[in-house]
Amino acid sequence: MTKNFEYHPAANWYPLMDGAEYEELKASIAKDGVLSDVVLCEGKILDGRNRHRACLELRLSCPTTQWDGECGDPYKYVVAMNSTRRHLTTVQLAEIGVLYRERFTEPAAERKAAGQEKGGQEHFKGRGRGKDACGSAEPQAIATPIDHTKGGRASQEAAKAVGTSRGSIDRLRLVKSKGSENLQSAVKAEEISLRPAATLATNFPKSQQDEILEGGPTAVKAAIETIAAAKLQEVSAACQLPPGRKRVWGVLRAHEAINCLCQIPRSDPQRKDGFKLVKTWMLRNP
Repeated sequence: MTKNFEYHPAANWYPLMDGAEYEELKASIAKDGVLSDVVLCEGKILDGRNRHRACLELRLSCPTTQWDGECGDPYKYVVAMNSTRRHLTTVQLAEIGVLYRERFTEPAAERKAAGQEKGGQEHFKGRGRGKDACGSAEPQAIATPIDHTKGGRASQEAAKAVGTSRGSIDRLRLVKSKGSENLQSAVKAEEISLRPAATLATNFPKSQQDEILEGGPTAVKAAIETIAAAKLQEVSAACQLPPGRKRVWGVLRAHEAINCLCQIPRSDPQRKDGFKLVKTWMLRNP
């Protein structure tokens, strides 16, 4: 009989197989046995939960082996093992990407920023106008640490490791931070895709997000079109700004408008007119 094991927290980053995918694996194990050992870490299953579960149900012996430290971290090992062999949805991959970002790339960025701040302090050490009674120099300035999570660098690293896009990770983070519980549940159930969900989370209060969701796909589409129209008006208004401010402000609004326009069906005339307006503005403001 196969011994029952708990699952390692790293393994739980990935959902268990179900439906036809799991039944196919189970049938394969019933016919040929387990072809790859289940990997254990600290007495818990790190890789092979589905194989182990199938063996329990089939009352078959399940071979195990100990994790040998490959990849240097159990979480990175799990991601490496699952990044190509599992067929996951965009939302599922984004969820794993958010977890990876929080565990690895964000702390790394904080450490790097802290190191730069310390380096800045050392750089200015001894450059003050004088020394105190103890003979220590008073620095005149301290270097400002750089936030490397800005610009999507942290999300980009996580996306590369997990096998998804930076945009998917960032949109899910927006939904988690600004979206209502109902909106987050709808995303998890894949009742609404990440792009429109992030737009709703960014542009509407939580109570209004729920009202829009209750209206179904038609209400979501109308809300996105409203935001797109507002962004296009801002792009038009940018043309009236002084040259110094016009470009930066206008480009930001142009990108926001494009993001909204991409969510409008290609057959909708507003989509074509909107892109034409953005293109005209960008050509006039190179």
